[in-house]
Amino acid sequence: MSVEAAEAGGARRPRRWRVLAGAVLLPAVPAAVLLYLLGVIPPSGGGGEEPPAATRSARPDAGQAAVPPGFTGTWSGSVVTGNGLANGTMSSVIAGGGKGDYVIRTTYDVLGTVQCHSKAKLLSSTADRLVLEESTDGERGALCTSATATVTYRLAPDGKIRFASDDAGGGKPTATLARTG
Repeated sequence: MSVEAAEAGGARRPRRWRVLAGAVLLPAVPAAVLLYLLGVIPPSGGGGEEPPAATRSARPDAGQAAVPPGFTGTWSGSVVTGNGLANGTMSSVIAGGGKGDYVIRTTYDVLGTVQCHSKAKLLSSTADRLVLEESTDGERGALCTSATATVTYRLAPDGKIRFASDDAGGGKPTATLARTG
């Protein structure tokens, strides 16, 4: 209840009580706190304050997806369509990066005559799985699909990567990739 409300309700305090209460509390407040409250001393970096914007943007979010180090490198293997037909080879170069970054560049090679190039943007990751959005990298080659697809790279216990794509135009390809670099 404010002093004015108390006075309006009939519970009057002598004016000197209000002054005396402030005077009694004032010496108990440390000088630094008083200077801080008056704006003489700027806030320090402690407590729950946010760092300056430049520092915030350089600091990764705790929940942000990133490529685990075990995935980085060059991986190659044979591609098989969803109906079991061989469909050439693929080579993926996986780099470090975070969610939203293009972290994989892949070349699909069919009998050494047709090459399709793609790039994949990281959507999410765990210690043994990357989920990405794959799209054409550069100009679309002859016989290459231009569809955007969701692809998964799963690190298997044998040290290889199991690749799967939901690209229906490409036959929903899968592959087992071994590290080549």
